[in-house]
Amino acid sequence: MNLFQKMLILFVVTQLLGLYVANVFIQENIKTIIVNDNPDDIWNAVGLVSYILIFTGIFLLIMKFSKTGKILSLMEKIVVFSTTSIFVYLIVPELSFLFAVLFLALRILLPESILLRNISAIISSAVVGSMLGVSLNIIPVIVFVAALSIYDIIAVFFTKHMVAMAETLKEKNLALAFTIPTKEHNYLIGTGDLVIPLVFVVSAMSSFYAETANRLMSNVLGLIILIMSLLGIGITLWITKNKKMAMPALPLQCLFMIIAWFVFNFFF
Repeated sequence: MNLFQKMLILFVVTQLLGLYVANVFIQENIKTIIVNDNPDDIWNAVGLVSYILIFTGIFLLIMKFSKTGKILSLMEKIVVFSTTSIFVYLIVPELSFLFAVLFLALRILLPESILLRNISAIISSAVVGSMLGVSLNIIPVIVFVAALSIYDIIAVFFTKHMVAMAETLKEKNLALAFTIPTKEHNYLIGTGDLVIPLVFVVSAMSSFYAETANRLMSNVLGLIILIMSLLGIGITLWITKNKKMAMPALPLQCLFMIIAWFVFNFFF
């Protein structure tokens, strides 16, 4: 398989699992409080961006002062264990702890396994993306993804700290990004590049259905948004592969998704 086929598989599996998890969250009325419990409040978008900036700052400080990578490895293990236990709990509650322990043990015993890294990233992305998607309505999500796209451009092209973070993830073999191996190069895709489409599509589908009670059209909207997101990340990967340069994936993804949402809502 080539780069784009492998990326397609990662994208589709992550989104399908995320939509399943989101459906369970909605049925069980499980949400998270970001700044407050009002899903329409723009301050929740501001809070999310702030949390990401704070986490990035902490990550960069750890990169600078902890050369062994043990702290980053511990952070990864916490994320893997917690998201895996949540994911399995939604399917087989009584096995969630045991499965999370076994999966984490595999990750520790086989640290070089790209398959395990990607499975860890898929589960983490599915849980986090779906949780945020069911907790926010579409307007705060649009504000959030637009702000994050601007940040992504700055972080890749100007401060370049996103490139440094990606190199650290690759060097330390951390499951905080997806790895797509090819003959010439191992490509890294940040988990955010698959989390953000999931947040957007879950929120958009939920918001549209709440207004129209039309499940078929909300599913059509979700499919269109995911196709546009896939187009955005595909173009970004093509540029990265052929121009041999680091590219932020979120700007094109988010632009295409927002356009799709506005056009769809204009006609329907």
